[in-house]
Amino acid sequence: MAQPSVFFPRTLTRKQYLIRCLIAFVIVAAAFLFFVGAPADLVRLAGILLQIVVLLAFLYNIFGLSIPRLRNAQLTFLWIVLVFVPFGALVLFAICATAREKSESQRSNVSMHSASGEEKSLKLVEDFNSELMDALDSLGGKKVNALLDTYRFWSSKHLQRAVDGFAFLRREDGWMAQSFSSDLRLR
Repeated sequence: MAQPSVFFPRTLTRKQYLIRCLIAFVIVAAAFLFFVGAPADLVRLAGILLQIVVLLAFLYNIFGLSIPRLRNAQLTFLWIVLVFVPFGALVLFAICATAREKSESQRSNVSMHSASGEEKSLKLVEDFNSELMDALDSLGGKKVNALLDTYRFWSSKHLQRAVDGFAFLRREDGWMAQSFSSDLRLR
C-alpha cells in the first residue's frame, strides 16, 4: 500500500484543515506583498510569480484541502463546485471549517441493521406509503380552497412517489436503495 502524501492526504481533520488553510493564505499573502513591494525592474517577474502562486493555491485548495476535508466529514464532493462561483470559496471554507468530524465507527458501520430489523423498517415504510396513498385518494373530487392546499397536496404526492420508489428499490434489489440512502447520509 502506498504511503499517504504529506501535501495531499486522504482525509483532514478540522484542525489540520484550518492550519493548512492558514499556511496557504500566508504564502499567497507573501507573494502579494512581494508583488506590491517589487522594484520596477522586477514587477513583471513578481506578477508572474503571484499568478503562479495563486493558481497553485487554488488547485491545492481543491485537491489538498477541500476534498480531504469533505471526505473526513462525509459530505458530498459536489460542494467543490462552489469554488467556481464568486465568493463560493469562502462558503466552501465555512462549510469545511464547521463540518463535524465523523468517527471511524460511523464510517465503517454505516448500516448496522440486522435482516429482521431491515424487514421491519421496510414494512413500516410500506405501511406509511399505503396510508399516504389512501389519504391522497380520499381527496379526489374535493374542491381546493387555496394555494396552500394545492401545495400540500402536491408535496404529499411527491413524497408518496419517493417513498414508493425507495420501497420498490429496496424490496426488489436492495443494493440500489442502499446506495441511494448512503448517498443521502453523506449530504
